[in-house]
Formats: sequence, structure tokens, C-alpha cells
Amino acid sequence: MKDLYVPDQAYLVCTEGLKIQQIKVNSQQTIFIAHGKLAATIKDRTSANFICAKMIIAAAIAAALICAIVIVAAPAAVTIGAGAAMAAAAAGGAAVGAMLATVPPTCALLTMPNDWAPVHPRVKFEKKEALIAKSIVPCILGGKVLIQYSKEAAQAAVDMKRKEFAFKLAFVIAASYLAGPAAEGAGTAVTTVRGLMSAFRYRATASYLGSLGIGLGTNFALDRTKDEAKKWLYAQTPVGEYVEGYDTNIDNIRNSVPKAEESSPIDPYDDSKRFGESTKAGHDHVGNRVGNYETIDYESRTIANSNTGGLEEYHTDRVSNATPGAIPERNPTVNNLPGNDIYSDQSGTYMHEENYRQETGREYRPMSAGENAGVAGNTIKGWSKDYFATKPKFKPGGVEGGGLVMDVAQDAYKGVTNMILKDDIKNYVNALQTAEAAAKKSIKVVEDEI
Repeated sequence: MKDLYVPDQAYLVCTEGLKIQQIKVNSQQTIFIAHGKLAATIKDRTSANFICAKMIIAAAIAAALICAIVIVAAPAAVTIGAGAAMAAAAAGGAAVGAMLATVPPTCALLTMPNDWAPVHPRVKFEKKEALIAKSIVPCILGGKVLIQYSKEAAQAAVDMKRKEFAFKLAFVIAASYLAGPAAEGAGTAVTTVRGLMSAFRYRATASYLGSLGIGLGTNFALDRTKDEAKKWLYAQTPVGEYVEGYDTNIDNIRNSVPKAEESSPIDPYDDSKRFGESTKAGHDHVGNRVGNYETIDYESRTIANSNTGGLEEYHTDRVSNATPGAIPERNPTVNNLPGNDIYSDQSGTYMHEENYRQETGREYRPMSAGENAGVAGNTIKGWSKDYFATKPKFKPGGVEGGGLVMDVAQDAYKGVTNMILKDDIKNYVNALQTAEAAAKKSIKVVEDEI
């Protein structure tokens, strides 16, 4: 038999948990192993909580994203600055997530749809499948409940997860603050689109979005290229090992599974921030294309009608400061100012009539092909200046400028925290090789003795 049976009070850890628990055998009362302890079966669980780190982190991210949506939808609703508001939302979301994660039945409910697997294929205790060392209970949130035979190994695993959780939560809150300008930028663009749709409808809106897309796409491509170049550069040095990080999955570590393949290049949280920043950059380079115009139409009619002959004259004129090719708003203000001068006598009739029509309103000035090409060039210049030539400015709304400095600071944080986690991984491996191995040796019962 390659797998050991599991005794009552064996330690349980979750790959996403921050607390150790122990299994309680209630399913059978006749089979004992390991110094007289009851053997666990597929029906045995723990009703206590592991305190799910994933739930807390997810709640923090969700709260920050909800705050970002509010900023985008109603920028005026946030008065303390977008970055500060999003960081506060992330911290508040983490607190709510922690409250939910500590409710006693949470983990039991999240693992209820699944059974321990694998179990012993042949051995049953009181007609219930026997648990073995590699039995696992999956959680619907993606974690796995694992069995550990020693408290030392279980504690080392949880200590590692606690530090990883603390580092991640701090990073999420900080990243939420850094994402403030992106949320404000996206909010500005959304507000502009709403205004254009209300006043000008589809043509002006499509023109704005087309020009915005040039700036957005250019900025996004520059940022993505920068990330790939930085990744390649790190890979050429020992720095890359620490920035990329290590596999902290407890199940992988204890089974000596090589590090999993790299995650998808699409990161919803990071790319949403990049999208917002790119949108802001695009909007800044497109500029405010809405202006005011006034058009006056003048009409003059003169009629002379007498017994000796007639004369009729008609004259029109237009004075306007409207931009050629501009799109006027749907409901401009129109004033008609008629003027009549009529005179008649017995010898004939003379009539002079003047009419003025004044139209005032706003107009949207679409970008020309040359201006659209200039958006890409200006975006490149603006991105380069922001990333290489400015220092970060910390404001309630978030960090402005200093792209290179902030990039290096974030990577340095990742490197330092991953360096610390590397030591915790070693501690867990050492515990598996010593305390865990010793605890497993106490399981003396083998299959043919049951």
C-alpha cells in the first residue's frame, strides 16, 4: 500500500487558507490506527474555518472595481480623490471579506458539493471509503483542503500563506490607489461620450471614439511593449527570478510538482488600469472638440409697384463663425427677428421687408486625417515624457507621472516579498522532510492487517 491511512485529529490546511484545522472522525468507531486513533473515512470533515485568503483578496479587488465604476459613471460623486477612494474601498472590501471568511460554516458550505478524492479503492471502514494521505477536498472558490500529519508542517504551510496574503493585500490596496488616475481618465471619456450623444448624437460620438481609439491603442501598445521588454531584461539577470516569484501552492510543493506554466498574459485588474490610463491619454491628446458658433441669416425684400412700372429686389446674406465640416448640436437656439417697413399711396405701393434669423449653439469639430495622425505622435511623446522624464506626484487622486520610478518600485516590492516567501517555502519543505516524515512513520497499520 503506497498511501497511508488518516488518523483522527490529523491536521488540515487549505491551499488558500490562513488557519490550521483538524479532522474529526465521527463516521466510524471500530477501526483504530496510529496510537489508538480512529481512522478517517470519506464522511469525516471539519466544521471549522480555514479563513479564506482568496475570499478576502477577491472582496478587496471587487470593492475597488465597484468604486472605479462609480467614479467612471458619476465622477462628481467622489470628493476625496479617485485614488484615495479606491484604496479605501479596497481596504473596506477586505474587511468585509474577512468577516465573511471567519463565519464558521463558510468553508463547510464551500466544500460541501465535493467529497474527499481520491480515497482507498478497496478498503472501507464500516462501509465507508478510507481516507488516504493524498485525499483532497476541492473548494468551489478554487482552493483545496489537504491532509498533513504533523503540526509543524501544517504550521509552516499556513505561515507561508499568511505572509503571501499580507503581501498581496497590501499590493492590491496600493494598486487601487495607483489606479485612481485611470478611473478618472475613463470617467472623463465616458462623460464626454454621454455629452456628445445627448447633444450631437451618433456622428460626433463616432468621430470622437475613432480619434480616442487611436490614442488609446497607441498608449496601450507602448505600455504592453514596455512590459515585454522589461520582462525580457529581467530574465537576463537574477532579478527576474525574484520579480516573477515562486510557486506557493502547498499541494505542488509537497508533491514536488514543478512550477505551473505562467498565467495568461491578460490580467483583468492590471489591464483595466492600463485601459483607463490609455483612455485618459487618448482623451488628452484628442482635446476638447466642442465649441460655440453663431450664424445670422439676413433677408431683404424691396417691392415698388406703381402705375408707371414695378421694381422688385431680393437680397440674402449669411454671417457665421461655424467651423467648416463641424457637426452642429441637435437643438440650437434660434431667434427670428422680423422687420417690416411698408408704405403705400395713391400713385403706387412701396414695400420694404427685412428678416433676421439668428442661430446659436455648440458644434463638434471632427479631427482631420492629419490631426488623427498627430494623435498617435503626441501620444508617443506624452507617454515617453510621463515614463522617463517626470517624477511621481502623489495626490488624493493617485500618482501622476513618474512611470519608470513607480514601475521599479512595484517590481522591487515584488522582489523583496518573493525573497521572503522563498525562505518560507524552504521552511515548509524542511518541515515535510523532518516532522511530517516522522509523523507518517507512526502510521503502522497496513492494508493486510485491517
